[in-house]
Amino acid sequence: MKLMRIAAMTILVILAQSRVIAQKDVVIADFEGRDYGEWIVSGSAFGSGPAHGTLKNQMSVSGFLGKGLVNSFNGGDDSVGTLTSPEFKIERKYINFLIGGGNFEGKTCMNLLVGGKQMRSSTGSNSEHLDWATWDVSDLVGKMGKLQIVDNAKGGWGHINIDQITESDHKFEHFVVLDPLYGETYRPQFHFTAKRGWLNDPNGLVYYAGEYHMFFQHNPSDTAWGNMTWGHAVSKDLLHWQQLPNAIEPDNRGTIFSGSAVVDFNNTAGFQKGNERTLVAMYTAAGGTNDISKGVPFTQCMAYSTDKGRTWTKFEGNPTIPHVKAENRDPKIAWHKESKQWIVALYLDGNDYALFRSKDLKKWAQVQTINLPGCSECPDFFEMPIQNGAGKSAWVFTAANGQYL
Repeated sequence: MKLMRIAAMTILVILAQSRVIAQKDVVIADFEGRDYGEWIVSGSAFGSGPAHGTLKNQMSVSGFLGKGLVNSFNGGDDSVGTLTSPEFKIERKYINFLIGGGNFEGKTCMNLLVGGKQMRSSTGSNSEHLDWATWDVSDLVGKMGKLQIVDNAKGGWGHINIDQITESDHKFEHFVVLDPLYGETYRPQFHFTAKRGWLNDPNGLVYYAGEYHMFFQHNPSDTAWGNMTWGHAVSKDLLHWQQLPNAIEPDNRGTIFSGSAVVDFNNTAGFQKGNERTLVAMYTAAGGTNDISKGVPFTQCMAYSTDKGRTWTKFEGNPTIPHVKAENRDPKIAWHKESKQWIVALYLDGNDYALFRSKDLKKWAQVQTINLPGCSECPDFFEMPIQNGAGKSAWVFTAANGQYL
């Protein structure tokens, strides 16, 4: 009896092992060879064999496995053609593959053909990064099929990228979660991101009453550059951020480009109400960048808050610095305690910058022009101690690329 049980268990183990072996993934093509093997090429888009990454004049291609992939950018986006596999038996529930390139249905795609009929099709997503895609072919198991990779599009994104086509009983595709807010699949969880919309440069970094304030270039209504607004977030530890309502919105002077913010501890501007010090933001009003500011030049303006940054008021005397030159922009404020005045560094045009001074943040006078060869945009101006300098300090003027005086 014991021997029979052992024999039965041995048979079950062998059956289980054979089942695992039977369900092993089947690689249809990994495109690691010198040529396409038995695949049939037409046209010029696919070349004579797999590409080894990015082709000439193409943006960087990523996400493929190994060294080779199908890349129909051979000769540029205007080349066309097809790449057709030999017939194969569909043996698993899913066909998984990596795909990138153009998002043109029927024109930049990979198709599954069974009996000459198109049963499945996928396109890229206008990206050079290849992501996993999966076809459920459980209803086609046991049938013979062919794969056809198509590039029949010209112009931008007129190409297709494919790699690692595999039959499997498991899905490789990564499903994207879009809800809840801040729990989305591709939402960064360490760096700050706005609830929705486009963002880039942080602006007006300032600390007051236990809170770090960060303003940022923001398009709250779209995922592309434009409609520039100052978004606003606060933090007590620089790690956990709470987004507040937008601080400064576009108006008839233009959209809101880069700038800086300060705490007016001495109430030089006279805006203070009660015990809370005034927060003052100086920004570029980018005239001509929205419909209601057509014909208006770039100027420098001010907004202030008397309630710890929760609400903001634009100064009625704006602009505080009228148009100087070209697209003058990116004011950076600093306090010079020895002369008891504010200094603003401003980008003018080309390699030219300027310094302005003010006693009250409202009226500004130009002090000098500074030329930084090979530099442009986003100046900074700050004091820092000189190492081993016996208590001496220097004022440093930097440009966007990090060069400094």
